[in-house]
Amino acid sequence: MSALTGRKERSLLNSTELELVMVLKRKAPAEFEAPQEPVGPDTPAATAPKSEPWTEEEAAAAGGASTAAATAPAKTVAPAKTTAVVTAPKQGGLVASNSPKVNPNCIKELKDRFIVQYDSLAQLQASQGQFLDRESNLSLGSELLFELLSYQEQFVVTPNDNKATKDVVRYSADGVTCSDGTDVKQHLADLRELGWVNARVNARYIIVGSLLAAEKSTAMDNTLVQIDLSPKSRSQFDRYIIQSYYDLAKGTLTEEQAKVLDLTANVTKNSNGDIYTIVKFATHKDE
Repeated sequence: MSALTGRKERSLLNSTELELVMVLKRKAPAEFEAPQEPVGPDTPAATAPKSEPWTEEEAAAAGGASTAAATAPAKTVAPAKTTAVVTAPKQGGLVASNSPKVNPNCIKELKDRFIVQYDSLAQLQASQGQFLDRESNLSLGSELLFELLSYQEQFVVTPNDNKATKDVVRYSADGVTCSDGTDVKQHLADLRELGWVNARVNARYIIVGSLLAAEKSTAMDNTLVQIDLSPKSRSQFDRYIIQSYYDLAKGTLTEEQAKVLDLTANVTKNSNGDIYTIVKFATHKDE
């Protein structure tokens, strides 16, 4: 976004991969020597058959030898030291965040943060490859620097025909009930019964935020605005939600950076040859 480069200083975090190495030191089972019973010159080990009981004199003599043996410490073999190194696999993929404090859902969670009505704020629309202020028709150019504060769904029940008048169009916040109390499905059926065979319900977004800068005018800088997104532009915004989640989870983006966007209005053509404007979104990065 060359026209708006340098309007807002930012820095990106470098991503790192986490690696955990655990060194476990453990002792092998100790190898013990069986204690040798000392044999005195007067008490040979083979002189007392196991099948016959000792006399009191023999027991006394043997007891003295046993006491001496018991008081002497048993000789042991020092245990061998072993070292096992276990390396945990490197974490990767979508959940490999290098900072547990980063919330990768921070953009998605802005939904319905600030609910706006049709004329709550200054309204911008994308038309013919540029952004326009709906009230003054001021052209702001094809590029905007925008700080996102909130977004909400909007459903439009429309005849989908350029010949239709605005009074037959209905708006709904939930896709169930229109703002005037009409049932969405019923109004759609009524339009088709009246001959509007292409009538349908369009799912749109309204994004709310601060206009930080525009390509062609500074008249609305730092103004809170709302921008209506067509179904095609809504799809582009959904893409941004997914991409920002991925970048935040990988640690290549901060929450503050994810909320400052470059918006571009692009003229495109569908398969029928119809020309329309689509809004695309990207994280703003100063060059």
